[in-house]
Amino acid sequence: SCSSAPTAPPIVLETRNQAAQFVQLGAKALRDSAMASAQTFYTEAYRLYTATDDAEGRIRALDGLGRLPGADTAELWGTAARVADESGDQKLVALAGLLDAELKLWSGDGADARKALVQARASAKILSGQPKDRSRALRVAAAAAKATVDYPSALAFLDEAAGIDLKEKAFVEYASDRYLAASIHSKAGNYQE
Repeated sequence: SCSSAPTAPPIVLETRNQAAQFVQLGAKALRDSAMASAQTFYTEAYRLYTATDDAEGRIRALDGLGRLPGADTAELWGTAARVADESGDQKLVALAGLLDAELKLWSGDGADARKALVQARASAKILSGQPKDRSRALRVAAAAAKATVDYPSALAFLDEAAGIDLKEKAFVEYASDRYLAASIHSKAGNYQE
């Protein structure tokens, strides 16, 4: 049967596609350490996603903006959490929850690391239908498990994330999975691994 919900006008779809391209360009600029370009791309993406009332896009743009040097990450990612909460979409709440889990990890506090682990695992479960987001959640969970010295769990999370990333041909993320796994093996004294 047909849905009676109105479809978005073509200009809205074009604007969202352009914003998505800006997020991708921002991520590439961030990887290449071109911070001014990254800020421009993420800022424009946020503006376009706001204009088209796209909560997921706004969260992704805020994610990038929060990774820039000198950014007030807690404030930007707090805004992402509010956007997710206002949307009422559990997948967006889980996505924003990953940002909060990363902030907790950055604190260096053991209790925060345990909270980050719980949060990342819950997000991974909710994001099971979105492979790239699930993989990211598993990487955050692995980092949290590493911080709590639960190396076997951390390696299990990374193996699952690596399997997803390889299947999705997300090679930058796959490299991150393997690099983090190597750091865990090194920390555990498993130098051969």
